Amino acid sequence: MRADVTLAPLFTDHAVLQRDKPVPVWGRGDVGEKVTVTFLNQQVGASTGFDGVWRVTLAPLETQTNGSEMKITGKNTLVLQDIVVGEVWICGGGSNMHLPLVAETGAGDLIVQARYPLIRQIRIEEKGNAAPSDSAQMGNWQRALAPAAGEFSAVGISFAREIFQKTGVPIGLINTTTKDALTESWLSSSAFVGSPTFANATNPAAPTLEVLVPPRAGERPGKQAPSSGAINPLLPYALRGILWQEGFIDPARVEGYPTLFAALVSTWRAHFGQGDFPVYWVQAPNQRMRDNSRGTRLAAFREAQTRGLALPETGQVVAIDLDGEDRDLTVQQTIGRRLALLAKNRIYGIVADDSGPLFVSAVTEGAAMRVRLAHANNGLVAHDQPVQSVELAGPDKVFRAASVKIERDTLLVRSPEVRTPVAVRYAWRNDPEANLYNGAGLPAAPFRSD
Repeated sequence: MRADVTLAPLFTDHAVLQRDKPVPVWGRGDVGEKVTVTFLNQQVGASTGFDGVWRVTLAPLETQTNGSEMKITGKNTLVLQDIVVGEVWICGGGSNMHLPLVAETGAGDLIVQARYPLIRQIRIEEKGNAAPSDSAQMGNWQRALAPAAGEFSAVGISFAREIFQKTGVPIGLINTTTKDALTESWLSSSAFVGSPTFANATNPAAPTLEVLVPPRAGERPGKQAPSSGAINPLLPYALRGILWQEGFIDPARVEGYPTLFAALVSTWRAHFGQGDFPVYWVQAPNQRMRDNSRGTRLAAFREAQTRGLALPETGQVVAIDLDGEDRDLTVQQTIGRRLALLAKNRIYGIVADDSGPLFVSAVTEGAAMRVRLAHANNGLVAHDQPVQSVELAGPDKVFRAASVKIERDTLLVRSPEVRTPVAVRYAWRNDPEANLYNGAGLPAAPFRSD
């Protein structure tokens, strides 16, 4: 029985292809079927393998803002319209990255006035499924025009708009977010085998080809595990990088988070086979922990996230000055703009500060401590009030409120209750008042010297 040649779900009208890289195009057909893909001035052919899959690779493409036709010819012919070439970013994780523009307070006018036909999104459907799959339920590529723009990730479209307005290059967003996803849900099963860190995290017996793994014992697949189609069907789509934002991780597993996140990044890169592409993430914002705003569980998680910067080609957006529970559009726009700063400075040649102050060292100076910060060459500011949420501890290891004097790129910290300081902390709470910025207006990451 003859089967028509088909395309992978990512290839629809209005798709965005990655520029300046080889571009795989694939689908299914009868075994041995000859398939030809024609796009712009290229024509590339292949035959379907015994697994029913065919794949061709287009040579690197230049930026293309005028929509063009792609033709796929086998025993039947498929024609895609309005294909452009630009920059492709995956938006992954949960939390605020998941929220669509239409769910944000104050987004109504922005949706109605949306006129960005070269900013496009394709949405992977949320569906709990432990089994590996090379297909997924997904819609078509949509252009950022009213009313479709309302379904775009609010963070994603804010990021894309910033990049597009500076470069004029089409931006494609592959939205694979899921509200309740755990980090483990996005890892290859092979990443867990033989690792003490992950011994109780998941079932390592699942097939190693999948990028997503079954939920932990006692968890419902539909609640905690995004569909196995959330990443696997995207392979090996050419992309520029990944934007990542997740919810708060179980505090009992914070200690192992740096290893977990390193495995996540290396798994993505290995499966896509495109080298160390950029991975940028959002550090956990302020969030009240059910009457425990002065607790430190989230502070420890933020610190674990920051350690991910040791990985190559990574960047972190600090959001400690933002309310993680606030659904006002300005919060998501701020996160999107800060993600865009990383991309503009590191990828697109638009030189700008892209990081807030980061802790470097703290040394004792008499009854005070001198804190030195990186990314503070243009000065430190506290927005017309003293620096808040700074604490000092002496040999008794009890932290007490401290005052701060800003001196160029350093802080001189004192407390009348601490005569012999040995450690200093800033914004080391679940929900601190964080008001320390550099001259570029980017917030300092929470830190502790102990």
